[in-house]
Amino acid sequence: MQRQKGVKESTADRFGENAAKYAVSRGHSDARSLEELVHWVGPSPSDRLLDVATGAGHTALAFAPHVREVIAFDLSQGMLDQTLKTASKRGLTNVSAQLGDAEALPFEDGSFEVVTCRIAAHHFPDQPRFFREAARVLKLGGKLAFVDNYGPEPAETARQIEEIERLRDWTHHRTWTLAELRSQFSKAGLKLLWEEVQNPKHAVEIELEDWCKRIGTPEKEADELRERFEGADEALKTALAIRIKGNTITFKLPKVTLIAVKAQQLRPEAP
Repeated sequence: MQRQKGVKESTADRFGENAAKYAVSRGHSDARSLEELVHWVGPSPSDRLLDVATGAGHTALAFAPHVREVIAFDLSQGMLDQTLKTASKRGLTNVSAQLGDAEALPFEDGSFEVVTCRIAAHHFPDQPRFFREAARVLKLGGKLAFVDNYGPEPAETARQIEEIERLRDWTHHRTWTLAELRSQFSKAGLKLLWEEVQNPKHAVEIELEDWCKRIGTPEKEADELRERFEGADEALKTALAIRIKGNTITFKLPKVTLIAVKAQQLRPEAP
């Protein structure tokens, strides 16, 4: 337990140091995907919303004009400070911030109409526990909006992408397959309403050098990543939509959006 706590504290520090970079990240701030997510959830003005692993607050701030209250929740105080700074600039007065762990949400059962988690859960050491916690704090009939990377077929390609993610950032824990994600939703008492595997044509291109700089990838690992992209097999090139033009390498990570409703109240787990 002590070792895991140390990992989480180090993760919080790492992201806090890079909060300003995430505030301007094209992939995280993409207006089109944020607008679509709000549309798919269909929030009500009376809703109370929890944005788990809010990062620089892009999702929390996108929903804020459409709900009564938003709590931006994150392991990193630096990220929360960035979120509140941006909220203030936009004149959003219904956004508050709370520090904490996505796998142990400090809220009472049935506290929220909406829980969101976008492009973050692959960092959680125990992602199934997060799903159970998200379901617990939702009211019956409440919605979970989840967006993250997923592991594509074939399995060998998914394995290579996992290695790439960890080379770039040691805080990456695991990318789940679509089947695994659906199963975890079901086990948490969440019924899927909507699923969309992102069309590569609409995905935001990621520039490899910028991707590494955003999180502070060491030079040795960054060089190895470039070699892997340059030597990628056809399956990996297709899965990541890799493009190489001169010294510039761009790609797109496979993402999925899942919207679910809390359909049942699960019994507490045995101690």
